[in-house]
Amino acid sequence: MEIPKESRLLARQAGIQGHAFRDRRDMGRTLLVCLVLLASVASAQGKKAPREADLGKKSATTVDKSLAGDITRKKEEEKAAPALQYDQFRLGVEMQVASKRREQIESLKKIIALSADQAEAPSLLFRLGELYWEESKYFEFEANRKDDDLIQAMNRNDAAGQQRAKSEKAELIARSKEYGKHAVEQYTKIVQEYPSFERSDEVLFFLGNFLMEDGQDRKALVAYKRLVEKFPKSKFLPDVYLAFGEYYFNNSKGKRPELEKALEAYRRAAEFTESQAYAFAIYKQGWCYFNMGEYAQAKDKFKTVVLYGELAGASAIEKDGGKSGKNTLVREARTDYVRTYARDGDVMQARDDFSKVATKPDDRFAMMRQLANLYYGDGKDREAAITYNALIKEKPLSPESPGFQAKIVDCVLRMGNKDRTVAQVRRLVKITKEVEASGIIKEDKDKRLLADANELAERTLSNLAVTWHNEAKKTRDEETFRYADSIYGDYLTLFPENPKAYDMRFFWAELLNDHLHNYEKASLNYTLVVLQDAKLLEAKDDKGNPKPGKPGKWLNNAAYNAVLAYDEVVKAAEEKGTLKAPATGDSKKKIEIPEPRKGLLEACERYLKYVTKAEKRVEINFKAANIYYRYNHFDEAVARFSDIALNQPDYKFDNGERAGEVAANLVLDSYNLQKDYAKVNEWARKFYANDKLAVGKFREDLSKLIEQSSFALVAQLEEKKQFAKAADAYLAFVKDFPETTIADQALYNASVDFFKAKMLDRAIEVRQSLISQYPRSRFVPDSIYANAEALEAIGDFAQAADTYELYVKGYERSVAEKGAGKAKPAKGAKKGAADDKPAVPQKWEESKAQIALFNAATYREGLGQYKQALRNRERYLETWPKAKDAEQIYLSIVSLHGKNGAYGKAMKMLEDYEKDNLRSPSKVLTAEGLIVDIFENKLKRAKDTKRLYDRIFEYYDKLPSRMQKSLEKTALSPVARAQFLSVEPDWREYLRLKFSWGRPASPERFKGSIADKGRALDVVQKKYVQTVSFGAPESAICALHRIGLAYHEFADKINNAPMPPGIDAETEQALRDEFSNQATPLRDKATEAFSSAVAKSQELDFFNDCSRESLKMLRTTYRPDLFPEVHEERVSLLKGAELALGGDVLVAIQDVPPPVVEDEPAQQARTEELREDLADLTKKLREQTATDVSARPAGAQDGSAPKNASADDEEPEDFL
Repeated sequence: MEIPKESRLLARQAGIQGHAFRDRRDMGRTLLVCLVLLASVASAQGKKAPREADLGKKSATTVDKSLAGDITRKKEEEKAAPALQYDQFRLGVEMQVASKRREQIESLKKIIALSADQAEAPSLLFRLGELYWEESKYFEFEANRKDDDLIQAMNRNDAAGQQRAKSEKAELIARSKEYGKHAVEQYTKIVQEYPSFERSDEVLFFLGNFLMEDGQDRKALVAYKRLVEKFPKSKFLPDVYLAFGEYYFNNSKGKRPELEKALEAYRRAAEFTESQAYAFAIYKQGWCYFNMGEYAQAKDKFKTVVLYGELAGASAIEKDGGKSGKNTLVREARTDYVRTYARDGDVMQARDDFSKVATKPDDRFAMMRQLANLYYGDGKDREAAITYNALIKEKPLSPESPGFQAKIVDCVLRMGNKDRTVAQVRRLVKITKEVEASGIIKEDKDKRLLADANELAERTLSNLAVTWHNEAKKTRDEETFRYADSIYGDYLTLFPENPKAYDMRFFWAELLNDHLHNYEKASLNYTLVVLQDAKLLEAKDDKGNPKPGKPGKWLNNAAYNAVLAYDEVVKAAEEKGTLKAPATGDSKKKIEIPEPRKGLLEACERYLKYVTKAEKRVEINFKAANIYYRYNHFDEAVARFSDIALNQPDYKFDNGERAGEVAANLVLDSYNLQKDYAKVNEWARKFYANDKLAVGKFREDLSKLIEQSSFALVAQLEEKKQFAKAADAYLAFVKDFPETTIADQALYNASVDFFKAKMLDRAIEVRQSLISQYPRSRFVPDSIYANAEALEAIGDFAQAADTYELYVKGYERSVAEKGAGKAKPAKGAKKGAADDKPAVPQKWEESKAQIALFNAATYREGLGQYKQALRNRERYLETWPKAKDAEQIYLSIVSLHGKNGAYGKAMKMLEDYEKDNLRSPSKVLTAEGLIVDIFENKLKRAKDTKRLYDRIFEYYDKLPSRMQKSLEKTALSPVARAQFLSVEPDWREYLRLKFSWGRPASPERFKGSIADKGRALDVVQKKYVQTVSFGAPESAICALHRIGLAYHEFADKINNAPMPPGIDAETEQALRDEFSNQATPLRDKATEAFSSAVAKSQELDFFNDCSRESLKMLRTTYRPDLFPEVHEERVSLLKGAELALGGDVLVAIQDVPPPVVEDEPAQQARTEELREDLADLTKKLREQTATDVSARPAGAQDGSAPKNASADDEEPEDFL
């Protein structure tokens, strides 16, 4: 039993109201409003709502333009000549091993010097010239390799190594030229001295080549011209014409006359279709047309080369016979075809056109990529965007796709449509995420492609976000702000770890907060900025020791702005009604802090943790403490409030209030709400000792509080479950303060504590004193009722009945005196100060009065005091004639008349009951059941009993089926009994039937007797099953018992059946065995029926002779293994104790659970800092701020859709 909340505390005048909480909406300035420990503040009734400290306003920032990426297009230098040159294309001389070649050179030189055969001389000279040229090329290659050494030395910052590489290269180049000169000398000597040499055309060709490579073009042309003139059928003519074409082409400088000469030379070379120079000559014709601006002819030539190469194969067009497998010329022809198409082609037809030039999808894809890049580099944004989009469609998960989409963004941006640009950026995010999630990026080349794409996307998005943000700040255009918002989100979704992400996120938060007023999203981004700095501040070295780094420049701004933004979110939620004030209740139970207030609290905690010196630190500290306070997190609240009170006693809020005094009030209030009056006293003394804090009126209030709070410490004994001491303390309080106006309250509290200490005699005694000495006390009704329950609990039912009746008298008196003024003092009541105080209305509860009168009657009946019980029952009906249990009381009066022997009165009441409820078959049958019970069990009149049962069964049988099914259990019980008794004739007939062989003995006669008894068994079983179906416990159990007996009797008759006369012993034993086998199923049926009777008895918790006999049959005959004999000890119950309503409430007195007392924080200790998993929290917040690629762009602040809301669904072809 608990002390009522309005009387829980010791000193009402001292203002301690148990379980009463002040309205959080009310707040005053001083301790007198804060605490309810002083008489002058007794009106305060709950937790107050402290004022909110003004957090101030955020400062403006300027977006750093340097964050904008460079999106200038780097246009490639226009090619006027093919990448593939003749000297790369022509026949390469097979290089021999250098040492062998030098041996050959020396050998040839000796042979030439010694040889006198002039016919052999030119051949030897020709071979020597070849070797010299190979050696020249060897040194040229070796010289080029020194470039690698130079680069390595540069990477090592090795100056000596760099110089060595340069000098070695110069030496090698000099030797290369020297050997080249020797080669030319040999060929020149052959031409001059041996004009009739059979390989003179070859000599002239190589001489021209060597002179051309040496830069002596005119001399080379002379050699080539002589070859053409002297050897018109030489196999080298195609190469010579090609060389002429190359000369004119390379020296044309774009001039048409020279290009036409080159074109003519290439045509002459192409006349030799079997030559391997054929394809190259056609290819160079294409370039001549290209440089002359005749693009159609140029495309035709390039296409011819490709088709010829694919038809004839690499061996036909490559000088190495296709051994390299690279198809260099075909690849270059395709490349140049695309270059030409970019000048003179329809972008929408490009894919189909390229399919004619590239039969392999990868080749066509490469051509489309080149075309897109050419368009992009030439500033043809429309064509570039369309082509890039076609590439994405063909290979959406290619590592190049994000890069293609980034260039589409750039193209659309340059068209000046922000809405469509934002939509294409959204596609960029989507495509990038899909590619990264596809798992196809495994090889280094794919990683490089994706990295290049991301680098371009980063530059583009950062430029857009910063540029549009600054533009919107100048124009104040909300739509531009929204576009910048979208781009910021996309940028940070793709590049959260980029070095610029820290600044970009801060400026995004600034945009959201200052211009779009999206405080929720702004708060998340400010928090992410703080967390990034927190990660640096919380860094540790390899050994786990703290190694804080330097935070970024926005830490202070971001931490402060996060608090402001969260504060705006909280205000908005309160205005919308989605954030309710915490419900008042048990102040000792922490309330979960809901979002978004929890977010505000965490922002405050991060600010206080990471920003050590700031102007608004006190206000934010107060804000955090206030949130803790509102949700009963008092340990944390006290830590923050006490920090302000003790360390900032002179600080004033913007409205002039002393922050220290307000915070001190809330510390005291926190402990007061927890009823920790020792702490109230302790902190009051601590604040009083602080001379800067305790000044003026506040100091006086603290002084009174210290003095008077000492009286409230008795509640601490209760919290420690020292109830006996607490009760004695209450009695001592009454003795020490006899004039106190709360003496009755103290006595009542003492009685409750004695009760909790399991000292019921003392509790009863103290309550009796309260009742006699303070009869007008508001605690009298509860004391009387509590005493009645206590007397009931100790088994003094006579005294309990008297006390319950006393409560009823008090209730009746209160009803009679309603509106009649004050009640007169009871005779012999104590006179004194308490008697002079204004009477507080006593609360006599009608529900308790009903229980009291019912229990009193029950105990009188249990004690055999039937007349007094009858008076109480009749009094109950007179007082509450329409009570829900009035009918139950009426029938209990009938029962009492029966116990008093007044059977006539009982039956008269039952007949009246029937008449009043003729429309209720359940009530009629219930009354009939009670009447037949009197005739059967009280008057012992068998004929009348049978007549009444027949009447009951006839009445039931005439009821419609739906009414039969809706009858109450009390009505079904007499019906079931009547039906059970109706089976008696059949049961007796069944028992009468015996087995007989007849005279003379006949097996047929014997079988007939068995069949007759079997039919009789079926009859009784069916009828008893019908009895069971009524669900009346007594009749159902007896019916199941009878079924078991029937099978038992049948099995017994079979086992002990008579034997036919005249049979021998062996035949008799065989018959006995057969009868025993036939009896087994019958015994099983008997076992099943007896088990069902026992189980039904246990199920319904109803036991009678039938259930006991069934159990006996199972134990002794059928299943002794499952139903062993159990010896039970029967303990008699206290008379009437189990009959009363609520009679078991106080039988077991249990201790009240102690209040939860959390560890007390050390004096002046700060609250434990929030332990955040920075990585997890950062990940969570990033997910909340990341772009949802499946969502449309956000609408305007008024909820309307953005302009061109479908732009994000458009592809470049749709609007280009």
